[in-house]
Order: sequence, then C-alpha cells, then structure tokens
Amino acid sequence: ETSVLGIWNGRELRCSRHGVTGTLEASQVIISTGARERSIPFPGWTLPGVMTAGGAQIFVKTYRVRPGNKALVAGTGPLLLVVSNQLRKAGVEVTAVLEAAKPRFSLDRLTKVWGEWGLLKDAWTYWRGLRSAGIPYLFGHTVFEAHGTDRLQAVTFGKVGEEHWQPDRTTAKRADVDLLVVGFGLVPNTELTSLAGCRHEYVDKLGGWVPTRDEHMRTSVPGVFAVGDGAGVAGALVALEEGRI
Repeated sequence: ETSVLGIWNGRELRCSRHGVTGTLEASQVIISTGARERSIPFPGWTLPGVMTAGGAQIFVKTYRVRPGNKALVAGTGPLLLVVSNQLRKAGVEVTAVLEAAKPRFSLDRLTKVWGEWGLLKDAWTYWRGLRSAGIPYLFGHTVFEAHGTDRLQAVTFGKVGEEHWQPDRTTAKRADVDLLVVGFGLVPNTELTSLAGCRHEYVDKLGGWVPTRDEHMRTSVPGVFAVGDGAGVAGALVALEEGRI
C-alpha cells in the first residue's frame, strides 16, 4: 500500500502511504515497475464500449461481468487470442479478431519456441477455441473508426497497407457491435528509472525505451537494478528469471 512518487540522488525514494509522505534511503534499489498497455488513438476511441484488452480481462476475470454483448477484438500480439477466448467463454459474441501484423511463420521462429510445450499448448488451445466457435482471425487488418453518440454502436475496420502500415480505406467494412477491445502491446514503465538517472536505450522488440543493464540487471547508476517488464517487455517467465538473478 505504498507508492513511490520519485527518486532523487540515485537511491533516495519519496514515498506515500495512506496519505502520509516520507523519504526512504537505500544502499541498493531494485526497480520492478512492470508495463502498461499501449493505447493507440483513432476516431471514436473514447466512446463507452471501447476498452483495452487488459480492461476487458478485468471485467471478465475479476468482476465476473460481461462487458458487452457483441464484440470486435483488434490490435496485435498473442494477447488477442487470450482475451477473445475469455470473452467467448463469458458469453460475449465475438464477431472477428483483427491482427494488424501479417502472418510470419518460419522455420527460424519454430526453432525458437521448440521445446516450450506449455506455451505451444496454450497457443494451440486458444487458436482451436476461436476456430471451433467460427470466429474469423483476420491478419493484416485493424480498426479505422468507432461510431456512436453516447456509446459504441459500430466499428469501421479494414486492411493495413503493405508498405507504410497505413489503413487502406478502400477495404473498409462496418460491424455493428457494442464492444470494441483493442490491444496493441505493452510499454515499459520507465518513469522511476528515468528519475533515478539511469541510462536508457530504444529497443523496439522490448517495447521502446528501456534502462541499459548488464548481465546482473545492474543499471548505469551504482546500486540501482531494474528487472521485469519495466526494463523491457518479455513476459512473466523472463521476469521470474531476472528476479532470481
């Protein structure tokens, strides 16, 4: 129940708990701030009925509430498979899943995940769930616009251009839905490592700007370590290993 408001002089932490603020000093600090969902703006994105994948999961898993009756899921990444199946099992009619990226199956990719049988089984289970329910999974598609007055009523979507990743308006289609779930990946929470004065670098595959670290998770500031998705989005399994280190 304690929030860190900032870091000064490398290892001096300003904290708040139950409305009372104070300062803590430490010889070593491990920053593990996780990641947040990447929100991509588009016309109508603030309408009630438009929510992120994580928001939809909280409704379904935590509150046991069905966030809508008829849904369209759009974005990129494996989380789309997960949240689509969760919505389906909660009784939401999922009309389609829009994956902005193109299918990239290759021998190289297969060798990287070969042996990760738990992950492969999960992926196959989610994929089979959509197929058995007859839910289309459209690669190279994304949402163009959300329509409605005081709430979501329809969504315009279509193909993504091959060259510049821009919406191809000539392929636009309309779906009458009351729920649009969007998931465009995660962004590391680097506010505290930035305030601590850590050196950062841009790594696209890790979600953007991340603190520079050595093999022991040490940042450029002596005594400050960074682990988990806050130091680069790589998932729970990687975070556990970095925590052990």
